[in-house]
Amino acid sequence: MRMPRLPLVTALALLLFFAYITAIPLAFKLFYALVLLLVMSYLWSRLLRNALVVKRTSPEGQFQVGDEFEERFLVENRSWVPVPLIELTDFSNLSGYNPGRVFSLKGHKSRRWASKGKFKQRGLFTFGPVELRFGDPFGLFTQTVRFPGTHSVVVSPVLRPVGPDDTFATMARFFPLLRPLHISGIELGRRHASGRRPLAALLEKSAQMIHLPLVFLSRGP
Repeated sequence: MRMPRLPLVTALALLLFFAYITAIPLAFKLFYALVLLLVMSYLWSRLLRNALVVKRTSPEGQFQVGDEFEERFLVENRSWVPVPLIELTDFSNLSGYNPGRVFSLKGHKSRRWASKGKFKQRGLFTFGPVELRFGDPFGLFTQTVRFPGTHSVVVSPVLRPVGPDDTFATMARFFPLLRPLHISGIELGRRHASGRRPLAALLEKSAQMIHLPLVFLSRGP
């Protein structure tokens, strides 16, 4: 709750002093009107504190990077007092996601909306909590209410199936002696498409690779 500003309190004190010194009825009436305004503003904001309800429907479970999601929000005013201005602030730890809104709400009315987003990185993320900030029509008293409800999701990296060619290519990076086998695997598919038996072609290529070092060794001095 934010108390009235210092200039307003100072003006009330000066007005009361002026009314007491001069005994002018209009000055007293103006002072009583301002005091009544302060009391009404305070009661207005206090009444709304227990009358506003926030309901949030968030995704749950496990997701992958790049998946899209949608949340639904409901802010309900259960009192007959209207709210001239409501600011909803979200404290989720999702990067680049902000479902907050600023709006007004009449008595016994509700406001609904949907907010969409996308998971951009892996990790454990939490939806919520949310905070409502509101006050009286004159802005003299401000209330802040936090709703602690949260939902957590796990976002994992994108899983891509690895084929035989990808396995040979990965192994060939670290083992240079396997590069001819990787090339022969590619040629194997081509020969299979041309009508040759793939197993015989691979065995022939492997036999040539093993035979060549043996020939050079047999020709030694």
